[in-house]
Amino acid sequence: MPHTLTEALAVATDWLTGHAAGEPGFGGAYLAGSAAALALDAVAADFAAPRWVRRRCARAEARIRAGLDAARAAAPWPDRVLRWLFATGVSTHVLLTAALRDPTIRLRYAATGTLLAELGRPEWQEELLAALGCAHLTPERVRQHLGALTVIFDEAAQAVEAAANNPVALPFYASDLSREARPIAIDGAHELIEAGLHREAVFWLLATYARALNILGRDGDEAFSTLLADLGNSGPADLRTQIGRTEEFLPRLAELREAVLTSVLSRRFASGLDGPASR
Repeated sequence: MPHTLTEALAVATDWLTGHAAGEPGFGGAYLAGSAAALALDAVAADFAAPRWVRRRCARAEARIRAGLDAARAAAPWPDRVLRWLFATGVSTHVLLTAALRDPTIRLRYAATGTLLAELGRPEWQEELLAALGCAHLTPERVRQHLGALTVIFDEAAQAVEAAANNPVALPFYASDLSREARPIAIDGAHELIEAGLHREAVFWLLATYARALNILGRDGDEAFSTLLADLGNSGPADLRTQIGRTEEFLPRLAELREAVLTSVLSRRFASGLDGPASR
C-alpha cells in the first residue's frame, strides 16, 4: 500500500495506463481521457482522508506485529536482530504516515524527531527512542559504536566487491554495504551525531552492522555484542524481552498516531487545504 501521495498517484497512473486503452468492457478500458484525469484527482483529494490515513497506518502496525513474530523464529543471530529492529523501527512509519509524510528508511527517527518538534511534542520522540533502547546513549558512546562499524563496513564492502563478478548470491541490501554507499552509511552517521541526532543514528548503525555480519557470514563479534548490550540485549533471552517491549508499546503508539493525525488534519483545515476532518 502506498504511504505518500506521490506513491499513490504513481500506482493510480500505472493502473490507468493498463486500463485506459482499447474498447471499454470487461478486460478492456474503463477510464480514458478526462475520466482518467478525474480519477487521479480523486486519489489526490482522498489521500488525506482520515479513513485512508488510518488504513495505511493499520498496514504499518500489522507489519510491526509480523516482524516481531518473525524475530521469534529460529534464524542466524544477526537476522533475528534485524527482524526486531526493523519491526520496531516501523513505529516511526506509523507516525510519519499519520502526518502524511514520507516514511523514510535510514533517517526515519530523525524524521519523527522533526515532526514531533513541529507539533510541539518532542517528548513523544523520547518514547520512540526508549522503545528502541537507545534513549540513554551519549554522543561519545555512539561515536565509539560508529568507529567499530566503520571497520566491519570496509571489510564487508571488500567482500561485496569481490563477489560482484562471482556466482555468489548476495542479499538484496548488498549495495548498502558497497564502497559507493560509504558516504551514506558512515559519513551520514557522523553528520547525524554532529547535528545532535546521535540517538537517531543508532537505528541505521545497528542495521548496517548486522547486515555487514551477514555479508561476512558471521553470527556476531565483540563490538556487535557491545552495541546490543547498550540497547539492553545480551542474548536471545533479552531479544525476547525487547520484542515484548515493542509489543507493549503498540497501544501507546496507537494513541500517538491518533494525536498526530488529529493535529495534522486540524492544521490542514486551518490552512484551507482540507474540509472538516470527518471524511
